[in-house]
Amino acid sequence: MRSPFTSQFALILKVMVLSAIASAAVKFGLPLLPAFSSIAAHDLPTSMMNGIAIAAITLPVAIYALILWLRR
Repeated sequence: MRSPFTSQFALILKVMVLSAIASAAVKFGLPLLPAFSSIAAHDLPTSMMNGIAIAAITLPVAIYALILWLRR
C-alpha cells in the first residue's frame, strides 16, 4: 500500500507533466491553427501572445487545483 505522501506526490507530478504538455501545445501548436494564425497576422505584440498563452495554461490548472482543494 502506498503512503499518502507518495500518492500526493504522484498527483502533483502528474498535474505538472500535463501542464507542461498543455503549455507546449499552446505555445507551439496554436499558431499553426488557421483561427490563431489570423490573430497573429494582426500583428499582436509578443507580450500579448505570451499573456494569452499563460492564461490558457493557468486557468485550467487553477480550476483543477480548486476542485482538488474543495474535495479534501
